[in-house]
Amino acid sequence: MPNEATLLLDLDGVSVIRVERLEDGTRRVHLATAEEAARACPECGAFAWKVKGTARTRPRDLPYGEHGLVLLWHKRRWWCREPTCPRTSFTESVAQIPAGARITTRLRQAAGRRVRDAGSTVIQAARDLHLSWPTVTRAFRASAREVVDVPLPEVHCDRERVARVPGETYMVDVDGLRPSSEYTFTVRAEDGDGSLSPFSREVTVTTLPDRPDEKPPTRPEDLRARADGSRAATLTWREATDDTGVTSYDVLQGGTAIHSVTDGSTTTYEIHLDGEFAATLVWGARHAVKVRAKLPDGHWGAFTPPRTATTP
Repeated sequence: MPNEATLLLDLDGVSVIRVERLEDGTRRVHLATAEEAARACPECGAFAWKVKGTARTRPRDLPYGEHGLVLLWHKRRWWCREPTCPRTSFTESVAQIPAGARITTRLRQAAGRRVRDAGSTVIQAARDLHLSWPTVTRAFRASAREVVDVPLPEVHCDRERVARVPGETYMVDVDGLRPSSEYTFTVRAEDGDGSLSPFSREVTVTTLPDRPDEKPPTRPEDLRARADGSRAATLTWREATDDTGVTSYDVLQGGTAIHSVTDGSTTTYEIHLDGEFAATLVWGARHAVKVRAKLPDGHWGAFTPPRTATTP
């Protein structure tokens, strides 16, 4: 059962022996190896049983408190018991403090994430974490590779790969297809070892003909205009029709477009004097307005006959 100081430090693979306060207020934390696998030879994997000696290292860790912590790791050197192993001895190491490392793994990862995710500069991250800027730069590069080197799912068209996308992407545009043609698409995933998943279910898409929609939408009918007090007017009309659908309506006053109703299903629009179009209306005057419909490809239909409204 780990002691309370070990739980507080929360550094995997080591345990806290004792803590002492130095004259400058810094706390020195003495550590011992707590991971049984640390005495396995890194070359052959055999577990050692004979101690060769001891060593002490001072790995730097994440800032903790106003004065921080100084870690002092008391670790052992072991004789490898495998006669044929080219490595006769080795020193303990754990995942959070690899062999030869001067900083903990979690400190290195935190430095990289500060630049990659938090928008910090390399210099600022180095200053905050008490590291050199080359160390932070290397940490950032390693952290960036975690994103850049994510396995790329493959998109196949008729069993031929046409795209690879990042692992967190779930949509892709496929270009270069022939008009009026049928295509079958599938997707499969790839893991970090390069192993491929089975293909997804097939979906079939038929591309549209390669010709523009030259038929304009019908003219909006039954346009009506009604003054709503001295500051507003309300326009209504019957919905226009088209074989490809109507995407918006253009509202014009005196030959000038004053608004586009982007929802094609909307057939009521209010013009307010105290809003965006205040300069287009005058109190106590007659105002002529007309409407036309717009297609998805950008073509416009015919205008309605003008209608007038008089603001009081």
